[in-house]
Amino acid sequence: MNKRTKMFLLAVVLLVIVSVVGIVLSSRIKSPAAIAAETAPPNPSFITSPIRRQVLVNNLIFRGTFTEQNVMNINPSEQSGITSPVITKVYNYNHNFIRSGNVLASISGNPLFVLQGKIPIYRNLMPGEQGPDIAELQRALISLGYSIGQDQIGTFGNGTKKAVSDYYHHIGFSPIFAGSISAIEQDQQTLQSDESNLLNLKNQLYQSTTTTTSLPGISTTTTTNTSGNTGTDILQAEVSAAQQSVANDKQSLSSAELSFGPEVEESEAIFLSCVRAKVVSLSGSIGDQVTSPFVSLKCLPGHKRDYSKSYANHYVVSYNSGSSGNSGLTDSGVASSPSATINTGSPSSSLTEYKNEITYYESLIKSTTDNLDALEQVTGPEVEESEVVFVPNLPARIISRSGSLGTKPGLPFIKLSTGYPVLDAQITPSDISAIHLGQKVIISGSITGYQGQGIITKIGHLSTSNSGNSGSSNSGSIGPAGQNSGAGQNSGNSGIGVTADYPIVITPIPHVSTSLVSQNVQISITAAKTAKPVLVVPIAAIFATSNGNTYVNILRSGKEKRVEVTTGISGNGDIAVNPTTPNALHVGDEVVDGIK
Repeated sequence: MNKRTKMFLLAVVLLVIVSVVGIVLSSRIKSPAAIAAETAPPNPSFITSPIRRQVLVNNLIFRGTFTEQNVMNINPSEQSGITSPVITKVYNYNHNFIRSGNVLASISGNPLFVLQGKIPIYRNLMPGEQGPDIAELQRALISLGYSIGQDQIGTFGNGTKKAVSDYYHHIGFSPIFAGSISAIEQDQQTLQSDESNLLNLKNQLYQSTTTTTSLPGISTTTTTNTSGNTGTDILQAEVSAAQQSVANDKQSLSSAELSFGPEVEESEAIFLSCVRAKVVSLSGSIGDQVTSPFVSLKCLPGHKRDYSKSYANHYVVSYNSGSSGNSGLTDSGVASSPSATINTGSPSSSLTEYKNEITYYESLIKSTTDNLDALEQVTGPEVEESEVVFVPNLPARIISRSGSLGTKPGLPFIKLSTGYPVLDAQITPSDISAIHLGQKVIISGSITGYQGQGIITKIGHLSTSNSGNSGSSNSGSIGPAGQNSGAGQNSGNSGIGVTADYPIVITPIPHVSTSLVSQNVQISITAAKTAKPVLVVPIAAIFATSNGNTYVNILRSGKEKRVEVTTGISGNGDIAVNPTTPNALHVGDEVVDGIK
């Protein structure tokens, strides 16, 4: 290749290189017009959403925490004579649930048990006491199957004593006894002595009215009746009956006294069949030995009683030494009568002395009996204030204990929850009008997976607290005081500061397990709901003008059209609308809720 040819090829290569460089540089360098055209905004486009017809629900969403319900602190009262109480036994129950009659612990050897009742214990419940707390004890014992006998509700009587004693025996303890057993035993001995003295006096009274001393020349005898029983036998039976009555209720004492006093002895009287009689003969005089027949009597004519006409009208009275035989007519019509006797001393004086003694011992018996009854009423097993706790609602759950075996009980010694777990939450003032007592809620737990329902059972008063709460919302959630839990539209006050909320309590239905205590969950409440399907648009599609009217823009054939509407309830970012011009809006129309 010659030199000219080489130069030609080099020139061609250089030309190609220059051309390529020019093309590259021209593509990178733009004119001001090109630059302006490239940086100009694009033509605007609308963001639209279709109009829907549906039942619109406004859900209020917030958060709450499961807590124990009706927490009760139990602190054992001071025990008499014990300066430093010690836990001597702890009782455990399945799942820590306790019922009426269960023993919680033993403190210094004495029980601490629970009974169902609303009145707190404030005194020792002792025999003889009365009051509503006694009635509460009795009802608790009855519910456990212990009978109080004939005791009236509200009075601690003998039946309640037995019920208390049986209950203590059942739980393995001995009750403390009120009153004085020795005083009762002493009064019982005194009563027995007085009753014995009274019986002796009555026997002596009987002897004073039946034991006689003969008149000069007349022997002393003991009479018998027609049945062959001596007067002593008859009276002894009456005294025995009186003694038995005194031992029972002393009510027959006055009746028994009717059998004591002056009497007409068989040896001192003769019953004739006539009104008037004539002494035919008399054997002996004063100071002589009585001979038989002692006296002969003859009824005077015309003075017989009709019922005695069959009797002989001539009677002979005989005095026999020793025991007399049976009285009555002899075969000869002569009536035999035992010897006549008189009492020693002055009868009226002896009777008065004995009756005074009897009255004295009767008063002693009555006084001792009354005192004994009073002692027995206040003596017996009692329920110590330090041994019982009345709990309004049972069963209950033991939350915690402070203290262990051999240590001093802490304060509080035991915490009880007398109900199932509930939800505590707060509602902002702007949302409080949307809830009411008995309103149903939906509960959702993301951690535990719990899904359930509940009802609002308590709405508290407005209270202030330091909180980072975000409040309740339509599309967000709130939490208890001190928790930030995400915000949404229409949220409450954000950030840490002083907030004013309404505390509410929600009771799950059915009751939930205590394992959920302290778990934070989401709560959803249907605050409002349309009665039927309505036209619904996004809240962002609504706008207002200076005249106060509200409108939506619909897009038809690429052009906007303004339609006046009235609004209804809102929920979950949507709002119910109703056009002021009939049929101005239809399902499927595109409403403008933004521009991009």
